[in-house]
Amino acid sequence: MDKSYVKGGRNKLSKTTYKVKKPDPKKNLSFEKPPQEIFRNRNQHAFDLTKEQMGGAHNIADFLNECGNVIANTPINIDEKKMLSLLQIKYRWQKDWIHVLNHCGMVNEDFFELNGGYMNYIMWKRYYDMGFTTLMFNILDLTEDLRELNEKLRPIRGSNTVANFYFSKGTETRRPSFDKHTHDYNVIVKPIYGRVHWKINGEDFIADPEKNPNNVIVVPAYTEHQVIASTEPKLSLTINLTA
Repeated sequence: MDKSYVKGGRNKLSKTTYKVKKPDPKKNLSFEKPPQEIFRNRNQHAFDLTKEQMGGAHNIADFLNECGNVIANTPINIDEKKMLSLLQIKYRWQKDWIHVLNHCGMVNEDFFELNGGYMNYIMWKRYYDMGFTTLMFNILDLTEDLRELNEKLRPIRGSNTVANFYFSKGTETRRPSFDKHTHDYNVIVKPIYGRVHWKINGEDFIADPEKNPNNVIVVPAYTEHQVIASTEPKLSLTINLTA
């Protein structure tokens, strides 16, 4: 898709400002067979089929639009105080469930207890206060709002949904997130709080959930994207719509 982010729309089926632009047939979209050198997840059966072979039953733009409407119109009421409280659930956060991204772009896990592998909140909080970004994995069970979102997506997807939090106090000097990259799956990002500067397909976009609470960011498979700056406390929900 040329425009992989969302700033407004005319969808009459909901109150959201969500819109997905029609696919560009010249682009390598996620329903088309990619070049052989691109690795694809074999659990996603449509990856090895052409659009014609799928018979039109699975349309990526329609699917993302339907999911996007649900995500945009489901409020997630979490603030920084609530997030810090959730991170103090001692036996919830094990290795591989939470990472800190260091300034070199590598995963930091040196805030875990040596005997058992659970997170030490005080050690983790030091990195948070320094401005480093925390990734929290598979979090749609954490609150009532998140569980509701998972249930709303279930009849569309036919399965549980995988979603992660990107959580930061904000920084002007540390790395805000990963370098420019792509995924082999479709993603919708729901900003929850905090103003963030994105670059998607080479174009700049400012996500501001305070001004535009129903806006979401659509990142189709193989779309280059990157967070350029995140200078204030922020929380975003990244939803994997293929896995």
